[in-house]
Amino acid sequence: MAHPTGHTDAALLMVMFGGPILYLGTQAWYLKAVTGTGARAGLLGLVSLAAGACLGIVVNPVIAFAILCAILVVYTSSTGQPASAQR
Repeated sequence: MAHPTGHTDAALLMVMFGGPILYLGTQAWYLKAVTGTGARAGLLGLVSLAAGACLGIVVNPVIAFAILCAILVVYTSSTGQPASAQR
């Protein structure tokens, strides 16, 4: 990032939010295909990341990165341990 307090362009947002969106999307698809259960938390995370990316276009890159971090922290804290680990 050459100018972290400057204008946020779409390419930067695609790099920042694209990886987590791709990961959560493929994980939700995999869980649905293999286990047959819906990954409600993953889909909610996808929607949150897409909304964060849309919001990120109007703020500077540092704030967009803070939005991304906040979404990921809330997502990881809300999912907790997998059901198989809670025996």
